[in-house]
Amino acid sequence: MMEFTTVINERRSAKDFEPNVPISTEQLEVMVEEAQLAPTAFNLQHAKYIIVRDETVKQELKEVSLMQEKITNASAVIIITGDAQAYENVAEIYAHTLTGDVLTMKEEVIRDFYVPRGESFAREEAIRNGSLVAMQFMLVAKSYGWDTCPMIGFDKIEVRRILDIPANEEIVMMITLGKAVPMDEYPRGYRKPAQEVIRYK
Repeated sequence: MMEFTTVINERRSAKDFEPNVPISTEQLEVMVEEAQLAPTAFNLQHAKYIIVRDETVKQELKEVSLMQEKITNASAVIIITGDAQAYENVAEIYAHTLTGDVLTMKEEVIRDFYVPRGESFAREEAIRNGSLVAMQFMLVAKSYGWDTCPMIGFDKIEVRRILDIPANEEIVMMITLGKAVPMDEYPRGYRKPAQEVIRYK
């Protein structure tokens, strides 16, 4: 596995992937386990992963994603969603570490935080927390030698239909994963220096 500084410097958004490169279920599950270590509010673990390797389904996704070739060439397409009702699952998560009145109190605290703020806030939270996991997944993938590309150029309504995504799950992003074609002709895009993006108070 790579050193962390190597991972963040070598991770690039792949322009396309070498076709017909398989990835095992075991490798995918290891990467998801490590992505799950990303922080989430109240440890609610909002993220869900829909992993597409079936060629027919990838073709369907391509047709509602601006016909981007990287979708069908990718070893897998991962759609990360965020559960806007994750706060309803407190008992399931905390039962591993809390019991009795302490668990009940934890449930009440978290519900009292989310419910008054409404559905819009819950959906924002699903995307915020799902995005933390998505970035971690891409870094984990790179550490194992896999390349990725985060994608937003797709029809959300059609993706939801194709993958039968329930209404309580917000689509956070699509990530294509595989072995990138050589990118020597694509230098890394300009990044603003720290001095341009920091405001000290």
